[in-house]
Amino acid sequence: RSSPEKFRNSTEAVAADAINRELEALGVTAERLTSDERLKIIAALESNGIFLLKGAVKDVAAGLHCSQASVYRYLSQLKNVHAEAQEEA
Repeated sequence: RSSPEKFRNSTEAVAADAINRELEALGVTAERLTSDERLKIIAALESNGIFLLKGAVKDVAAGLHCSQASVYRYLSQLKNVHAEAQEEA
C-alpha cells in the first residue's frame, strides 16, 4: 500500500520535506554534509522547482545548516555548469 500524499500549506514544510527526502537518499544528516553533497541536494531541489517558492532559499539554508549566501553560491555554480554544458553541445 502506498503512503498517502501529503499536502503542505507552507513553503517551509515543502522545503523541509524535499530536503529530508534528499538526505535520506544520500544516507546522511544535514550536520555532516560535505560541499559536494550539499551541491547534489541543491541541484535536486532546483530540478524539482523548490526555488520557485518564495522564501525557499532561507528555508533550504536552515534545513542544510548553511547560510543563504552559500545556497546562492551553490545555485550559481549549478547555473555555470549548466551554461558550460550548453556551450559544449
